[in-house]
Amino acid sequence: MKLYRFSPIGSEPELLRAIRYIHRAGHTLCREKTGKFLPVRGFIGVFCHYDREYAYLTRLCEAMTIRAGNFNNKYFLLKNPITIRKTQGIPQAVYTHLYIRKPDPYRAQVGDLDFFMEKNPYSELKRDIENRKAPGGVRMLPDHPGHELIELYHPDIDACAYIQLHEHI
Repeated sequence: MKLYRFSPIGSEPELLRAIRYIHRAGHTLCREKTGKFLPVRGFIGVFCHYDREYAYLTRLCEAMTIRAGNFNNKYFLLKNPITIRKTQGIPQAVYTHLYIRKPDPYRAQVGDLDFFMEKNPYSELKRDIENRKAPGGVRMLPDHPGHELIELYHPDIDACAYIQLHEHI
């Protein structure tokens, strides 16, 4: 029995297939939990489940990204952004940063992606979470003090998504 949908990932085409899946699953979660599709931040993470897989994907990531262009020592700027075209009603998105997560026995998901939400709807959703009026599978991520994230999850979807406040600079 294969426990994980894609792991162990052993080639660049397999990595890209997993990324396309995370894109589709993340957007499905977003629409199910918020009622609409939100714009992506451009960050996508792939979760490893085996040490050898992590070693391989880290090397592959080094070839695909600019190592000096990392965000939070976590997400690395892709040399060539990954564009996933609109399909089956799920909007097109461009991913500019890639993250490879170390194996974690508590994270069986394929990966995650980040969305942006404007201030008013974000504040309303946050208030609904605090007042326990948000839909199931929507919560504030507790371990990010000073950097609020809303997590979207569903037990039947093996990916997760995060919403961040879109701050115009």
